Amino acid sequence: MARKLKKLTASQRSLNFTALVEAIRQVHQQSAAVAHRAVNMALTLRNWAIGGYIREYEQNGADRARYGARLLDNLAEVLQEGLDRCYTGHYLGLCRQLFDVYPEIRKSLISKFAPLTLPWFRAAGRSNVIRKSPISEISPDPNMLVERLSFTHLIELITIGDPLKRAFYEIEWPKGSDFT
Repeated sequence: MARKLKKLTASQRSLNFTALVEAIRQVHQQSAAVAHRAVNMALTLRNWAIGGYIREYEQNGADRARYGARLLDNLAEVLQEGLDRCYTGHYLGLCRQLFDVYPEIRKSLISKFAPLTLPWFRAAGRSNVIRKSPISEISPDPNMLVERLSFTHLIELITIGDPLKRAFYEIEWPKGSDFT
């Protein structure tokens, strides 16, 4: 069976070396940006889930009294042995704080990583979330925050104590920001 050869346009025939280099550079940059966003989103969701597991343990763990205030440091020590040295007590505390400030991220985690989540993440509904103020009603969609901002950006947001100021930055920061 003979293949029909597509007739090339003048612009396709005139692909010179400089144009070839530019085309490859653009494809590389666009692909790298997509990969970067995917990695940052996965890390943010991972950190939120870690914070959720810590919070769940603190609220329902049978041996939580034994660890008390040293929970994060003890957990970090064990995790650093087998996983990664990034897991410090401070880092785990930031994960827990992310979970506390943005409970709605649960929906992103379930939609993107459902097989990796424990049943209590899937079962926990928004009805369990206590609304702190009407400010939460004007905050942007947490999915958008996870997709547009890195964990480092979100750490900056969660450290803002005033919910009104945080809501302002949640709305404004992503407009001009894309961590590519």
